[in-house]
Amino acid sequence: MEQHPGAAAPLPGVVVCEIIYGCLRRFEALASLELHWHQVNMTEPLQIIATDVLYYHEADERAFFEWLDRMACVADYHGELRDLFINLNRFPTDDDMWEIIGFCRRYGVKMAQLAKFETPENTAWLRDDTMIWHREIFGGLSERNGN
Repeated sequence: MEQHPGAAAPLPGVVVCEIIYGCLRRFEALASLELHWHQVNMTEPLQIIATDVLYYHEADERAFFEWLDRMACVADYHGELRDLFINLNRFPTDDDMWEIIGFCRRYGVKMAQLAKFETPENTAWLRDDTMIWHREIFGGLSERNGN
């Protein structure tokens, strides 16, 4: 095998195997932690239900659906009677949550259902009782630990 000048010497096969094995083990550990997190916290579907949304004009209704279509975390949606089932394609990121909160507040979608998207990473800002959405999501003042 020809080696280019200045290139690092190839690693012996055993060392390469050990590096790959170590990376795979770390990846498996991370994947199982992520899977465990979603199994524990996602007993409900990745879904938001908008009931009896009030549109003030046909342009307002169009804006509602255009906003849904632009949301990166929205997979699809379908209506049944008075409910619109909004299915998410992933667990919402912080940026997704800010957008979802704004969307829900603008169109009067019940925000208590957003509590299921609380994580250790977003709990500090999501449960901030000085934020306007706190009471709508968590039903009143609460301690930072969720009690």
